[in-house]
Amino acid sequence: MTTTIIPHRQRGECPSLSKPMPTGDGLLARINPINGAISPVALAGVAEAAKRCGNGLLEVTLRGSLQIRGLRDETVADMNAAVEALGLAIRTGLPLDIAPLAGLCAEERADPRPLAEAIKSQATSFAAQFGPKVSVVVDGGGPSMLHGVKADIRLTALNADTWQVAIAGDAQTARFVGVYDADLAVQSAIALLRTIAEGGRKTRGRDLLPTFETVQPPAQPREAEPDRFHPSDILPLTDGRSAAVIALPFGTVTAETLIALCADLQTLGIGELRLSPERMLIMLCPDHPAAEAALYRSTAFDVITKPDDPRLRIVACAGAPACASAHLNTHALAAELAAKSAIGQDLPFLLHLSGCEKECSKPSGTFISVIGMPGSRKIVANGIVLPPDFSDRLMTQTPMQRAS
Repeated sequence: MTTTIIPHRQRGECPSLSKPMPTGDGLLARINPINGAISPVALAGVAEAAKRCGNGLLEVTLRGSLQIRGLRDETVADMNAAVEALGLAIRTGLPLDIAPLAGLCAEERADPRPLAEAIKSQATSFAAQFGPKVSVVVDGGGPSMLHGVKADIRLTALNADTWQVAIAGDAQTARFVGVYDADLAVQSAIALLRTIAEGGRKTRGRDLLPTFETVQPPAQPREAEPDRFHPSDILPLTDGRSAAVIALPFGTVTAETLIALCADLQTLGIGELRLSPERMLIMLCPDHPAAEAALYRSTAFDVITKPDDPRLRIVACAGAPACASAHLNTHALAAELAAKSAIGQDLPFLLHLSGCEKECSKPSGTFISVIGMPGSRKIVANGIVLPPDFSDRLMTQTPMQRAS
């Protein structure tokens, strides 16, 4: 019998293929293709391996990572070998996020890739000193799903030549540091990252907040929340192609569905996909008619293709039985609430379903949490005034979804 020794994963460290994380349904591994780019052939290959080595469930996370569930100690090496054979370009080192259509979106204010590459390169010499979750976002502006992605350091394009630097948060909550040209923005980011590294592996961007407590941003430095991608969107790209957007219900898809979807997309000449934050999948199509066809054909699969789908208003963690800590079958409850329209476009907030008090997958912005407790569940309003009938919609129209 061959024994696979899985390296120790630090507390708080994100799961990877080399260091998967134990969960309620086996081991969980995470893949981060560079810029979320993956071909339909490669994605189908990952799904085939996930079906063989895991339980056949895959997820796209709120940050746009690809997760494989249900691996076992004896199948981890096989899963690693399968992914390596596919030739995927996997992100390593400092986690640095740019928009999935960076450099391609016609409405982007500035191309973030040169700044991202400069920061990554200059931080290499001290990146080993970072704690496991230190991250950077470089947002070129325009339609993007990075607005709610939290990071220790954020660079946001205000126009083609000017960048705002902020720390410790998402686009709305990060603390303002300064506004610079591209070169100085990179220098500022590197200086902040070096300070974090020198503080030790427990230091994060939030530990720098007191330094900038009295720094006041100039008038109107932050713009309103940018346009987001929505399922059914077709976006023109600078190279003449068109991007079509779909979403995965609660971020989850079966291997069989993903394999069939990827095979269908290839018949339309689609050779590239982008995994996107907010659990979306962007299809880079040869032209606008192909994008329309891709959206139409996607309706045959269990994916979200309309912007008013009630499942988009619900954010759910893995829940029971997938997570050993969960007291709530979050996906079953989410599906039932969506089917009964218990939450929809009439409610100006998201519903967050958490299997336990760790509140994984917590969204940004305005939301209500329903948290699984031993034998019960509770609602956390997060300062929101609930509609009079909300508790009835949520708590009495649906039975308790327990771990199963």
